[in-house]
Amino acid sequence: MIIQVETARAFENLEEIISVPGVDVAWIGHYDLTVSMGIPAQFDHPQLIDAMNELVRTCRKYGVAPGFLPPNQESAAHWIAEGYRMISLGSDISVFLDGIRRFKTHVTQEGQAR
Repeated sequence: MIIQVETARAFENLEEIISVPGVDVAWIGHYDLTVSMGIPAQFDHPQLIDAMNELVRTCRKYGVAPGFLPPNQESAAHWIAEGYRMISLGSDISVFLDGIRRFKTHVTQEGQAR
């Protein structure tokens, strides 16, 4: 079971939430969390960084995998090193758009090769 932790109130009750039997992944909803914390979209804010680290510590304690959607490869590598075990490499829209861009580039290059 994957749960989403995305409010300041959830972090006030993090241990109680993550310790529920059957929770496999605790996914941090960082966009909504920053809004709930009063720091909208400030993803490098110390308050958010502290929350992300707290999620890792609490998840380790209960054998739950922390999850996150990083904005880029560098961020993914950083948070994997910090202990995040479930990483999304993009949203459905970003993956779709990337596929279209690659297709367009390939078709354009193929057309120029002829």
